[in-house]
Amino acid sequence: MKILLLRNFERYWKSNNIKNFLFFRGKTIYVLDSSAIYPVGINADILLLTQSSKVNLDRLLLTMQPKMVVADKSNFRDFQTRWKESCAKNKIPFHATAEKGYYILK
Repeated sequence: MKILLLRNFERYWKSNNIKNFLFFRGKTIYVLDSSAIYPVGINADILLLTQSSKVNLDRLLLTMQPKMVVADKSNFRDFQTRWKESCAKNKIPFHATAEKGYYILK
């Protein structure tokens, strides 16, 4: 992402890397990997869980408030069952690619 900055009446572009964020057709996708580091105060439309991240998903769902949670096949099966229960408790749709196959972004 490039940001135009004005300093002393000079224009220059600064490149700002936003890691683990993807943007697709107006939707924000956050990829949570094994580092389990997520920004506070950022809302994502879709949360993608990968590499069996050890995170308290209940707390993450309360802070990030995603509209959809997707878990890819690289996650452990018991993690996926716990995440599915957390999403059901918080009334957020959950899609596991190991069970249902690929997820289509619309």
